[in-house]
Amino acid sequence: MTQNDVLLLEIGPDYCCYATCDGYAKTISSISYATFDAFALSQTIDALLSEWKNADAAFQKIVVCSAFPKSLLFPAKWYHNGDAAEVLKNIYDVSGHQILKDEIKAGKMLNCYAVPQILHQNITGQYANVAFMHAYTAALKVDNGIAGENQIAVHFTPASFRVKVRKEQKLWLVQTFTYTTPLDVVYVLLKICTEFDMQQEATQVALSGLIDAGSHLYKELYNYFLHIHFSEPALYSLQQEQYPQHFFQSIYNLAACVL
Repeated sequence: MTQNDVLLLEIGPDYCCYATCDGYAKTISSISYATFDAFALSQTIDALLSEWKNADAAFQKIVVCSAFPKSLLFPAKWYHNGDAAEVLKNIYDVSGHQILKDEIKAGKMLNCYAVPQILHQNITGQYANVAFMHAYTAALKVDNGIAGENQIAVHFTPASFRVKVRKEQKLWLVQTFTYTTPLDVVYVLLKICTEFDMQQEATQVALSGLIDAGSHLYKELYNYFLHIHFSEPALYSLQQEQYPQHFFQSIYNLAACVL
């Protein structure tokens, strides 16, 4: 590793996706994906931090992307930073969490979110050059490459999926749902179409994350939606043959935001 290296670290309740990048050349060098029991979050992050320390990793910058679902989006003109944090606290139990915020769309939107305090302390305690961003923020800042004014973008992680809904070129919903069977996902997407008056047969569905064309999940979705696509990589991607590019769409989004 060199002094130009940047570490991109996306962390959710039960997974971690991390990429090393050359900050000077603005390229991604490697990507890794780890899953773990939700109760092992702290131990897993500690193990990774120790691994990088033992390898004498001298990162120029570390960007942590929180994929934890305790997040709210606000029109920035309606809420000051403190007001947004109070609303977040009224909706979610954020005891033991650090409250952070991202500005989106040149300050027009505010994403207020909660990161587990132990995670925040472990990383900032070992590295000084750490920045945080939420996965919703990265997804809103970067286009998924799929045309269509009415679309649902779905990003899958081991036991949940993040949904971004646009109708008539406007953002209507960004939310995380858990699932255990493919029909759980179908139910949520059909419910979204009903609630937002989106025609199921005309809505574009952009998929990314842990799903492929041969999976039962994909085949079940295909039974209900006519226009299904895999998201295309953003400005950054890593050419590798083992996994399709859309698996790492969220980390590519993060790279497009910070490199």
